[in-house]
Amino acid sequence: MSKENVRRAHTNRPAGEGRGQSDVIGVVLLLAITVLGAGTIVALGSQTLADSEHQLEVESAEHAMTEFDSRTSLVAHGDSPSQEVALPGGSGSTVSVEDDTGRMLVTVSNGGSVREIMNRSFGSVAYRNGDETIAYQGGGVWRQTTSGSTMVSPPEFHYRDKTLTLPLVVPVGDGTLGSRAQITRAGEPVPKFPLPNAANADERNPLGSGEVHVIVESDYYRAWGRFFEERTGGTVSYDDSNQRVTLTLVVPGSSPAVSGGIVSGGAGGSLHLANGVVVDSYNSSIGDGTYATSAAKQTSIIAAGDVTMSNKATVEGDLETGGSIWMSNQALITGNLSYTGTVSKANKAEVNGWERQNADIPELESVEWVIDERRAAAKNTTTTDDDYDAANDQLVCDSDCTLESGLYYFDDLHLWNEEVVLDTTNGDIEIVVDGSVGLSGDTSITVKGDGVARLYVENSYHQSNQGTVDVPAQRSPQFWVYLNPNGQAGLANQARFEGVIYGPGTGDESGAQISVSNQAQVYGGLVGQVPNVPNGVGIHFDEALKRENPLEGYGSNAPKLTYLHVSVSEVNVTAT
Repeated sequence: MSKENVRRAHTNRPAGEGRGQSDVIGVVLLLAITVLGAGTIVALGSQTLADSEHQLEVESAEHAMTEFDSRTSLVAHGDSPSQEVALPGGSGSTVSVEDDTGRMLVTVSNGGSVREIMNRSFGSVAYRNGDETIAYQGGGVWRQTTSGSTMVSPPEFHYRDKTLTLPLVVPVGDGTLGSRAQITRAGEPVPKFPLPNAANADERNPLGSGEVHVIVESDYYRAWGRFFEERTGGTVSYDDSNQRVTLTLVVPGSSPAVSGGIVSGGAGGSLHLANGVVVDSYNSSIGDGTYATSAAKQTSIIAAGDVTMSNKATVEGDLETGGSIWMSNQALITGNLSYTGTVSKANKAEVNGWERQNADIPELESVEWVIDERRAAAKNTTTTDDDYDAANDQLVCDSDCTLESGLYYFDDLHLWNEEVVLDTTNGDIEIVVDGSVGLSGDTSITVKGDGVARLYVENSYHQSNQGTVDVPAQRSPQFWVYLNPNGQAGLANQARFEGVIYGPGTGDESGAQISVSNQAQVYGGLVGQVPNVPNGVGIHFDEALKRENPLEGYGSNAPKLTYLHVSVSEVNVTAT
């Protein structure tokens, strides 16, 4: 065969046959891609449709559970004997009454004691759909997802004008519900506080000083906590390991002005003035304010218990005792004497003013709640200062330190041969010490500026070995030490203290034990249990304190609580 025939044999196919095969393959591929794309679109569309349906089901469930909440409230509070309500549904969802899904505890604390108002478990009516739950609990509706809990409608919890009303509603029933439920009242509401016809003051309003704690344990505890924060402004703390949230509201107590150089103790305590001790006064609000220029005979000593004066002990002013008084060996009261029990005088003891059985000892309240609140606030506050390490809660200075306005926290504060300036020029200073305070050696704390420095001490305050606390012109209202009623304070060995040690008890509590000895000098006032004032000690009452609120400026924005109303109502929830 010739080369020409060979070429012809290779080119003997119809023209365009190769292109036709390529076109077929392209069409097949295009169809495959189209089918695959359509399948993907259908799959994605189906998922989107399913997600949309699920979202609509959940939103519908929220509306249905909110309506359930409204109908339940009508029954629980006696506005309707019964209600019937439609329940949410949906593919794969359930609605059931669940017992013991949470607990609410309400307590009142004061002076170290805790009184339980209510401790009650509660159930829920829960709609569950996949990973989402919408539940009626505690008079509110809550939503739980994998990302946490939120509030759908608020619980039965009302805080307004120093009044907290908490009518806890508890649903009871048995198991799964259908598409509709019947809600009926299980009985009359059970009052928890105040108690009907209560004879005990602790069981009725108004509340005494202290704190009210509302504790909720629940799967939705975080949402409960956010509700507390938004509606009350109280202190809210979380315990994640126990799914627990605690709301703290302050009950303001009685804090009359400091009316004497010594305001001492409960009725069971006693005060002894001996060996030539002289108690007098000055007025830091007059002239330059110092004791040197305004010393006077206008002091007062107020003791809830008995008083003994001996060996030329002198009170340059008035004395008031809720018990009896024994005076001997030229003991002298230059002013008036008020008492409740009896008066015994011997060996030239004298009262220059009148003597009357008309003592009216002021009622004071422990400031333990203040110390607790400021400690909680300090732990959650970071104050920036060059001489303070907030990360480790300690001073970072040599022998000279300066703290400016702010809130500081220390585990303990022990100073030896150090000088600490509390500069209040730009605002007040608050220092919380969770343990004890000790000033010794040549240590001084000096208040600078016109503001107030406040020291909140959990355990004890001691000052000795010529340690000093100085305020401008001996204006004692510029420095306060607050103590728990079971706390201690000691001033000894020529210590000089300008300010107020304030540790009253509540009722018959004696208050913080305050010891003064070895030529210690006080310019201001002492409030607590002062058992003995010996020779060489000077108690110089600052009359300016009569016009000062011991808690002035404290918690001006903090929520207060005076009236509390707590009850429990059960409702039956059954399928219809």
